[in-house]
Order: sequence, then C-alpha cells, then structure tokens
Amino acid sequence: MLSGEEIKSRMGRSITIDPFDPMDLRGAAYNLRVGPFVWMHPAPQRGAPALPLVPAQTVTGRYYVIPHGACISIMTRETLHVGLEVAGLFHAKVDMATKGFSQVSTTLDPGWIGPLLITMQNISGADLTLWEGETFVKVGFYRLRHATRIPHNNRPGRLDLLHSLGFQIPPEEAGHLDEVWRNNPAVLRRRFRESAAGRALLAETRSGRRRIEGILRRVGGPALVLIAASFPAWTSAVFQLTWGTTELAIFMTTALLIAYSVIGRRPNEDEER
Repeated sequence: MLSGEEIKSRMGRSITIDPFDPMDLRGAAYNLRVGPFVWMHPAPQRGAPALPLVPAQTVTGRYYVIPHGACISIMTRETLHVGLEVAGLFHAKVDMATKGFSQVSTTLDPGWIGPLLITMQNISGADLTLWEGETFVKVGFYRLRHATRIPHNNRPGRLDLLHSLGFQIPPEEAGHLDEVWRNNPAVLRRRFRESAAGRALLAETRSGRRRIEGILRRVGGPALVLIAASFPAWTSAVFQLTWGTTELAIFMTTALLIAYSVIGRRPNEDEER
C-alpha cells in the first residue's frame, strides 16, 4: 500500500488526480469529493428519465437531502488515472459512517481513467445532508508486483452502468464524460501538470530532488573519491595484489569518471516531468 508521500511522488506519472488538492492527501489514502451528479435508486418506472437529484442552493453551497434508507450513486468530482502497475481500494470515511452513510466498497482497476461512480446508502433513522464538494470516500493505492496484462475496458464514469440503471446525465451536461481529458491519460497528465496544484507539487518534488543531489555532491562525491583512492592500498594489503603505475592510472581515471557520472548527472527531461 502506498503512503501519502509515495502517492505524491507518483502524481502526474503512474497516478493522476484532477483536480488535485494537497489537503485531501492522507497518510495512506486520498479523499475524494462529491461531484456534480447524484442519482437515487431505484430508477423511476421504465421509460422515464432518471436524471440526477437537484441540489438545494444556499449561500454556503449546494446540498442534497438523502432520505432514510435511500441508496444513491455519486459521481466523483475528480477524474483519476492509474498505470498498469497500480490498483486501488475504496474505503468509507469515518465521519460519513458516523453520520449513518454505509459505503459500498469496490476496487480501482489498473489502467482506469475517468471519474468514479460510488454507491452509498443512508442507514440512519433520519434524512441526511450530503454537500456537493465535500469529501465522502477515500481511495488507497497499491503497487502491483508486476504490471497487469489484462486490458481495462470499462467506460469512464461507468456510463455502461448508468445506462443499465436508467440513469441519465442532464442534456446540458451530455458531453461531460466525453471530454478528451477524461478519456486520454496523456491529456489528463498534461492538464494536471499545467494546473496550479500540479505546478506547485512538481516544483516541490524538484526542490527536494535538488536538495538530495546537493547533499550527494557535497558528501557523496568526496566519499567516492576517497574510496577510489584507497582501493589499491587495501586490496594490496588484503589480497596481495600488485598495482603497476599503468593499471593504477587506468583504475583511478575510471573510478573518477564513474563518480562524476553518478553524482554530477542532471535529471533528464522525463524525470523532470
């Protein structure tokens, strides 16, 4: 299971979340937020449009009233993509559970791209309020030992499930799931990197890398040179090896070149991204 720091280090590469909010990153998970669409189960009678619930509007935001016993499906605000070597599990948030929401756990398959459809039920004895944009479920990420070879072919946002349940997206939002960045990993990664949160995270990552490189240059370089310089002496003492002038010159030159290539190497363009 990946820690919060590991999730952060993979952002924009094997894990991409857009929009990304560092405040939603936890020690071993990421909190997802209620998106623009919430549907109630079961769908109306066959042939009737099952549009999302209409939220109530207040000065502080919009909210949905979820009746006692009602089951709902929520589309996340975030669009996610994970590589073929990453999978995930969804878990209930404690504050949601204590209110009376029971979340149906499911998996995040390797290779997934798109928003997510999460089902919850109000098992309390009263109506509950669910605010648009509040965190309601967390996803934990796992690194697979080997990247899967099983192709991923579910539609972003599980449009197939929406259709089978009779759920519809409002006509004015009909293209929501067809936007290129919700369907193309490369476009989603570029969108993330160009966002304010993405730029800040990448700048932080580069800054940390530069600090480590600086320490290696100050400490690692001289240490490697010292080891290389003493290598002929202790190998001669321990193994009775005899070093001629030519062999010693070749060895020292090779050792210094290796030390320079390791310590003085600058990250390439792919690493910077």
